[in-house]
Amino acid sequence: MILRFREDKIRRLESLSKGLLSMDSHLEEEKQMLMQELQLMREKVDRNPELTRFAMENIRLLDQLCTLQDFQGGGEREVMMEEISNLRDQLLEVLDGKIAVEQGLVPLTTPQVLNLSAHHIFLSGF
Repeated sequence: MILRFREDKIRRLESLSKGLLSMDSHLEEEKQMLMQELQLMREKVDRNPELTRFAMENIRLLDQLCTLQDFQGGGEREVMMEEISNLRDQLLEVLDGKIAVEQGLVPLTTPQVLNLSAHHIFLSGF
């Protein structure tokens, strides 16, 4: 299609150089052809599936960015980090207790035996 526009332009310029076409008619035809070419290019851009895919991806990424910024700004990150830290501390306490019992450093009471058994069952599931 673009090739056709270029060939028409060459033909008009040749007609102009031979005197077969006046400057005014040449400029008017040139304007019309450029407007048609512009319209054709707009239609190609509007119907381009890759461009549409990129636009949708940009919208999705902007939405994800807003969600992450809200998460960061809302203090939720700090709350989750604190919860993770507390869970890690609890796990370390249980593991330290288990190591101490296995090495015979601390005698077990009945509730501790039950508690360690429950944690062992829970941890062995991973």
